Amino acid sequence: MGKLIYSAITSFDGYVADERGDFDWAEPKEVVHSSHHNRKWEFCH
Repeated sequence: MGKLIYSAITSFDGYVADERGDFDWAEPKEVVHSSHHNRKWEFCH
């Protein structure tokens, strides 16, 4: 059976939206996104 890998951006208290319901606070910088993508790629292959 294959593995299911789940990844999500949350705040320290576990929320994904701010007090206005916006998610834009969690938009990663390009270098962070690339690093995360590369780590997932290495783990999965």
